[in-house]
Amino acid sequence: MASKHRLIFLGTLLVGLTLFYFGVNTWMEQKAKENVPPPPIVIKEPQETKQQMQEQKRLETVGKPATQETKQVVKKTQKEETKVVKQKSETQKVDKQKQQKPSEKMKEEKVVKETEKKRKIAKKETMTQSKKVVRKLRTYVFQVGAFKSRENALRMVRIAKRKGFSARLVRKGELYKVYVYAKAPSYALAYKKVKRHFKEAFLVRN
Repeated sequence: MASKHRLIFLGTLLVGLTLFYFGVNTWMEQKAKENVPPPPIVIKEPQETKQQMQEQKRLETVGKPATQETKQVVKKTQKEETKVVKQKSETQKVDKQKQQKPSEKMKEEKVVKETEKKRKIAKKETMTQSKKVVRKLRTYVFQVGAFKSRENALRMVRIAKRKGFSARLVRKGELYKVYVYAKAPSYALAYKKVKRHFKEAFLVRN
């Protein structure tokens, strides 16, 4: 009889403890839900401020504070680097021009030589043609006047020279004759040349 009452008591106690455990657990979960903190509010920093902070952090990592002097030094260094790169590219360009292929230099020299040769040949041909023309020219003597007065004859000589002719005074008897010299390939051309200025001209000799 005593053992039966003991078993009943133990069973009742076990059920009570189980109920108490579940009750306490449920109460603690509710309290935990009530005490959950609100989500944090995230404030986005401006992009410029963020970049400035990153730049400052980078400079601090290197050991140089972000000051105006440091920025000037950085700009100066960048300019110097750009200048060095530009000078290097110009030097390479000059070196490349100097280091032309031998074939190209030979071609240029060949062209120069050929041009010089053609110029000499053309000059020689021109001189030869001019010499031929000179050889073909003949001198014709025309009388353009005969005067009793020597002064009048000298006046005619001066007029002929002003016209571009070679002239001289020749005395024959009582007359002073004026001769002019005309160079031309033929008598017809010489006569035409003299007749243009002296209407009474006639051929003396050729």
